[in-house]
Amino acid sequence: MRPMTSADRVPLTKDPSSGDGKARDRVFDAFARGLYAAGVRPNHLTLAQVPIYVLMIVAGLEGRVIEFGLWQIVIMVLDGMDGTLARRMGLASRAGAVLDAVFDFFGIIVVIGIAVHLYPGYLWWFVALLGANLALYLQNGVLDEKAVSYVRGPVVIALVLERSFPGIMWVAILVPLGVALAIVFVRGLVDRVEEVEGELAYRPGFRSGKGGS
Repeated sequence: MRPMTSADRVPLTKDPSSGDGKARDRVFDAFARGLYAAGVRPNHLTLAQVPIYVLMIVAGLEGRVIEFGLWQIVIMVLDGMDGTLARRMGLASRAGAVLDAVFDFFGIIVVIGIAVHLYPGYLWWFVALLGANLALYLQNGVLDEKAVSYVRGPVVIALVLERSFPGIMWVAILVPLGVALAIVFVRGLVDRVEEVEGELAYRPGFRSGKGGS
């Protein structure tokens, strides 16, 4: 393989030194260029999660929660790398965003499913948590915005610590549940207010939020 020249380099979507770029992206910039030169694309990193999920599920079903947590860390690294590579090398696409969202939600299902398997007493609370996040992901699609409630990390940590600290699972359930419901409610309310303001703006005599006299 010939060495990459300046003509082969893809321009960055953001200047690494700019204040509006994400710190993670700036740190990952050199690594992103190396991956791109090696032919790695964001969807490759997303699909690389499939065998990791298989190992993760097996570990969870067998009750090896430490190993389950370690595989989750690998998933989080791959999940972060694919989005960062897409942004830094100008490869972001609608299809890639949809694939990433599908894998994100699948990851939530895996974590919650294993949590229910190990701690069935929390079943309906986990169902509520899954439902709230489903509503959040559907709203993301409707509004074309990404917001997350960070379910996987807290639940995995709680799975590891629950035996030593009984009851910590409640924190891992109620905090993400509250965050998801709050995001859905607030964004829905803001969207509705903007919709009403848009309708009023087209009414005769409506000026600056007040009707004409």
